[in-house]
Amino acid sequence: MRYLFLCLVTLIANTLVAQEDLMPLQISAQGNTIRAILTQTEKVDTLFLKMNKKETGKLVIMNGNAKTENNFKREYLISQESNKQSLRLTFLSRVVGITTIMLKELFTQTTEGNVYNLYTITTSENNSEEAQKILLCKIVIR
Repeated sequence: MRYLFLCLVTLIANTLVAQEDLMPLQISAQGNTIRAILTQTEKVDTLFLKMNKKETGKLVIMNGNAKTENNFKREYLISQESNKQSLRLTFLSRVVGITTIMLKELFTQTTEGNVYNLYTITTSENNSEEAQKILLCKIVIR
């Protein structure tokens, strides 16, 4: 009887403590992976990339929450940290929750030694005027 009571208390405690937190995004390139949380925070991680204009790899953004994001559209953009001007990059999403960009394309528009910001922009399907821009990480090109 004690074990049944203990299991019941543990189950109730887990359901009360459990939160519907968003899973972090995984951002990977050149063998480096960082996690970005989808809430606006002041502290973000930095992804370091080595400049190689002949690079055949990709920058991959994996969103584990994509299947539950039915009510809005998520886009990504990269801008230079100093002047906030967005780069003209094409992000591809062939699989739900996985977005990629060719590093060759990224490196042709970036400069070695500069810092860039990776943002996600979400727009609601009901009200396309409300857009939320969240800084995911910083990208340093070495």
